[in-house]
Amino acid sequence: MKNNETSCFICGTPVPPEKNVVTMKDRFRSGVKYAFFLSGILTVASLFTDYAPPFIKCFLATLILLLVKNSADQMSESQ
Repeated sequence: MKNNETSCFICGTPVPPEKNVVTMKDRFRSGVKYAFFLSGILTVASLFTDYAPPFIKCFLATLILLLVKNSADQMSESQ
């Protein structure tokens, strides 16, 4: 069936529209959100341990992911 069809063309049974459609935009937004939180945790961990990457690299990655996360949130709200 195609997205714009509302009934089966063979038997005529009506098909309800899908309600929980997850778009690529939503997947990207949730992936960026998780990456941002992971980067924030690594930034804090880099202050206390030597097992994490240097603080400056973690902080810059967290800052960039914050900007990307805010941009993705604004794009999804506009629709």
